[in-house]
Amino acid sequence: MQQIINTSMINYKAFFRWLYSAIVHLIDEQVSPEVPKMTQQDVAHITEFLLNFDDIGTINSPDGRKKPKFIMEKLGQYLMDAPLTIPFEIDANEWNTFLNQNECFKNNPSIMKHYRDTSLIQQFNMLKKSVSNIFDKLQYSLVDKFEAIKVVDVMNFSHSILKITNITSGPYTVLLGLLLSCPPSPHFYFIEINNEHSVHVKAGTVYASHQDLESQPKNYEILDLQFYTSNILSLLLQENNPTKTAVMYQCPSIILRERLENVDIKVSIFDQVLVKINATFGGNSVLKILDGMIASSFAVSGFRNVSVVLADSRRKVRIYEMEAEEDEEEDAEMTNSTVRESDVSMPENSDCD
Repeated sequence: MQQIINTSMINYKAFFRWLYSAIVHLIDEQVSPEVPKMTQQDVAHITEFLLNFDDIGTINSPDGRKKPKFIMEKLGQYLMDAPLTIPFEIDANEWNTFLNQNECFKNNPSIMKHYRDTSLIQQFNMLKKSVSNIFDKLQYSLVDKFEAIKVVDVMNFSHSILKITNITSGPYTVLLGLLLSCPPSPHFYFIEINNEHSVHVKAGTVYASHQDLESQPKNYEILDLQFYTSNILSLLLQENNPTKTAVMYQCPSIILRERLENVDIKVSIFDQVLVKINATFGGNSVLKILDGMIASSFAVSGFRNVSVVLADSRRKVRIYEMEAEEDEEEDAEMTNSTVRESDVSMPENSDCD
């Protein structure tokens, strides 16, 4: 690949030097003496550069629109999921010559094979398949080593949208946060499963409502949730008003766990009446208002002390250092190509539209 890049760079430089000289001549200006004169070798490089282009034009996409074809240059062909149209000549390569003269080395499984006609995308797909094959048998052998102690009917998972976060708290306890309805949602479910001696399950419905001493109570809608650590559940909230300003809240999980109530594990939790808990209840409720941002989702890492919030437009993110003395944020605009890929990957008939 490095040889292809080096060759392409030589051809690119020769082509654009010639193009610059041609433009200067056409506008009747004198070529700078610093520009080297064209040689017969440069002409050969330019010819190779121009002859290596292919598939220039447009194609009809499945939706009927015309799209530009991918311009196939010698380097660009390696980024297509198709065999190489102009394979690199390696006959003069000393290593390749050595392997051809010594079949014992060429067929040795420890020698990395060279796929002359395969693009990088094809080789990457081959690598993924090989890695997947390694674990195919292993996953079935591991299943036999585990035995289910108890199946807890947590929720009715027929919902089209489900966001779930979980974390272990000690050797016997698992904490779950479930957002079942399409965000924004007025509440989420918080569940604690303990299996120290026998299975015990506690659960509750959690909402967010905050009131300062000098203001009216504010009810927040819940966009996303994720455990920051086993002791903190991060919530991405949204003000229930036309501005839809995003708010981030670090909720101590102990506040929720203290108010959970036992549920009957023989009945689906979804069919039981659960205790309602205000996530912002307590004297140390600190909500971080994300001014000027309508958010859609976020990701947090307690290990790195950082959170990343994705805007509703999916074109902008904000990065926050969670435990710094002063909150520092960094806005990063995504490239147009990334946005297009995200749009394509999203389902066309979303229940959240």
